[in-house]
Amino acid sequence: MRLDIYVHFEEQQTNVKLDQILTIIKNIQAKEVIEMGAIDDLKVATDDLVVKVAAIKTVGESAIAAIQGISAQNAALAQQLADAIAAAGVTDPAILEAAAAVAAQSTVLNDSAAAIAAAIPANT
Repeated sequence: MRLDIYVHFEEQQTNVKLDQILTIIKNIQAKEVIEMGAIDDLKVATDDLVVKVAAIKTVGESAIAAIQGISAQNAALAQQLADAIAAAGVTDPAILEAAAAVAAQSTVLNDSAAAIAAAIPANT
């Protein structure tokens, strides 16, 4: 006795599904390229900050430079966030409030750097 089993797929339907999968993969790859570019930019900025901080001799000056560098990075990220929110047309108050809080951190960091700079000569 012989039993043969054949499975047939509709080629058209299979091709459509494969095309959908390929589109999804291409979209993921495009997003990955964008994210990797942002990560690379952040790494370059961080490496530059590390070099600048290492070149400064005193602990106080290093702390000030580090805080100012972080503040600058925070300000840049806050601006990118604000631009993305504006481009997307977001009006959710909670998101807008969170973005404002992120932007406010730059001011807090700058105030901290100023306080440290003032405290160093006073030895406090």
